[in-house]
This record gives sequence, C-alpha cells and structure tokens, in this order.
Amino acid sequence: MNNPPFESRKAMQEFVLESLDEIVSLLKVLDHPQRMRILTEMVTESKTFQDLLNSTGLQKSALGNHLSILNDNNLIEKMDRGLYKLSVEGESLFDNIAQYYLENKIREQERLERIQRLIGKYTSLGEKKMGKKPDTNLDVRIVRLDPMRVAWVRATGKEIGVPETKSWQEMSAWAEKEGLLDNLEKHPVYGFNNPDPSPEREEYGYEFWIKIDKETESSGDIEVKEFSGGLYAITTTRLIVEDDVIPAWKQLAEWVKTSKYDYGSHQWLEKHLNPRAKPEDLILDLYCPIKEK
Repeated sequence: MNNPPFESRKAMQEFVLESLDEIVSLLKVLDHPQRMRILTEMVTESKTFQDLLNSTGLQKSALGNHLSILNDNNLIEKMDRGLYKLSVEGESLFDNIAQYYLENKIREQERLERIQRLIGKYTSLGEKKMGKKPDTNLDVRIVRLDPMRVAWVRATGKEIGVPETKSWQEMSAWAEKEGLLDNLEKHPVYGFNNPDPSPEREEYGYEFWIKIDKETESSGDIEVKEFSGGLYAITTTRLIVEDDVIPAWKQLAEWVKTSKYDYGSHQWLEKHLNPRAKPEDLILDLYCPIKEK
C-alpha cells in the first residue's frame, strides 16, 4: 500500500485525532456486506442499476439507499445513461482494503506453517499425528472462473525455474508494450506447468496466460486462444518451493479429497497476483479444478 503523504507519523497521528468522527463515519459506510459487494461489482467496469439489482438480489428501495450512501460519501459516481462507477476515492479505498486483507491472510498462513514446522521438529507428534491439521487451517474459496480470451506463451527447460523465467520474459515484454500489466484486475495473469516435471522426461515447460479483450492482437511468439473456464477451489500462498513443489498445492489437493468435491478435468492454474515482483516476493492464487460429487 502507498504511504500517505504526511510529513511524519506524528503529523499523521494529529490528523487522525482531529478527524475521528469523519473517519468513523466513513468506516461505518463499509460496515455492511452489501455495500462492499456493490463496490466490488464496480471494480472492473461500470454498472447500471439493473445490473446491480441482478447481482445483489436486493429490493429496489434497499439498493437505492445503499447507492445513495456510497455516493454521498464520494465512493461512487453516477454517470450518464444510468451508469454507476467507482470514484477515484472509492477505487483507492477498495484497493487498500483488498491489499490489507490479502497481506493479513498471508501472514496468518505463514504463522500457521511456522507453528506446524516447529511442532514437527521439536515434538513427538510428527506427520502421522499431525494428520490433516494443515488442511483444516487452509483458507479455501470456491469460485467459478468465467470463459475468457487469453494471450499465451510457453517455454521449456531442464533446470527448475528456467521455463518460468523464459516464458515470463516473453510475456511481460509484450504485455508491458500493450499496457496490460497496469490493470491486473482487468488483465489477470495465470500460469501452469506444460508439461509437468517428470522423471521420464528431461525438460518441463511453463505456460503463461494473460486475459485480453477482443481488440487486443498477438505478435511474435505470443498467441491467442479461448479458455472455457470452470469451477475451482482456490487458496493464496507465497511462492515457496520445497522439493520442487509449492507446499500449498499439496495442502489444497488434500483439502479437495476431504471436501464435497471431486477433481475436475479442466486446466489447473496459478494466478500471479503481483507478477512484477521478485521471485521471493511473488504471491499466487492456486486454482485447483473441481466438480460436484
């Protein structure tokens, strides 16, 4: 999150102390799940009143009241043709809330993993008695990924990390020119092994995708294809690799085994939430394909 433009932390403290009532009032605006949902609906595109009625399931009077509150607090704007969109202030507030929540959940997961390692290292519990404890603490969301048009590129190599680096260099060079990486909400970045590492083959590959609109054209080694989407179990993790595997993938796979879902046959994915970051700072959403039993 960006640091606020205060001269010092003391100045920030005084500013907040003199603005407590207004700040608390603003926080109360977001103290309702439907108002947060309305803001979320507008993150990638403007919405009509009817769009919001359909997505929220609210009555017209209730939706109108929520929109009025959000508008009065400068979090949304009403445009021509009955469209509503996030204001600059609303977009900034939403981005900071989402980033804060993500970082908080990552820290929580890291604390749990550290405790589990300590228990395994210094107690007699071991993996057998720990059983599926890590899975019970895994934060898993069920999401249906819509069909999308993607630009893609793939690279192969023998050493771990080489295919990922090569394919990302090609993808990012093209995507930067197109301005796609400046809006990851609209143009999310995904990746996956293709083919997977295997003792039977010397090389493995990694394929990167980035969601694009109909107008975007490929060039060079970048190609375009359509993805049909599907149902996924998702968890968030830092890029931590142990024995050539991201541990959270194992945990997510175990979670699916004990859930009401079976594994799906559509493409598994790794959504790169901050693809420009250094490898040690990368954060991923792991997408495990599932289906109802």
